Amino acid sequence: MTAVPPACAVDERCFATAPAQAEALADAVASQLREAVAQRGVAS
Repeated sequence: MTAVPPACAVDERCFATAPAQAEALADAVASQLREAVAQRGVAS
């Protein structure tokens, strides 16, 4: 996971990509969660 540099908050070009980065991060977390659940053999 990459940390967002403080300057990103004030850089318009960087700020514009934040939603896409957040969505990608959420997808990655959800994917890891599904994998963990599958490994435990628990049906969601």
